[in-house]
Amino acid sequence: MDISEDAIRDVNASLENLNKSFNDIYSATMEAIKAIRKLNEGLNSIDEDKEEAIMAIESISSVTEETAASTEELSASMEEQAATIETISNNTEDLSNVIKKIRENRK
Repeated sequence: MDISEDAIRDVNASLENLNKSFNDIYSATMEAIKAIRKLNEGLNSIDEDKEEAIMAIESISSVTEETAASTEELSASMEEQAATIETISNNTEDLSNVIKKIRENRK
């Protein structure tokens, strides 16, 4: 065997090793791409969930504000009713006194 055949065999072996290394790099790159895609999908899902949570919180906040406003309106209405009841009570007492005076004057 001569030196050129040995050199060709060495070059072929080196090329096969290089080809295997490139195939390994390609496979690892493809796996990394798959992992990155899955991670991206997960991040998109988290972002969607975050938006839904924000909308729910905004909705709860809106309902809370409406409830507070309704409570204030109810409180004001109850105060008005209490004042009206007091006025009716005073008027009833006044009317009762007038009736007593009329009865006394009729005697």
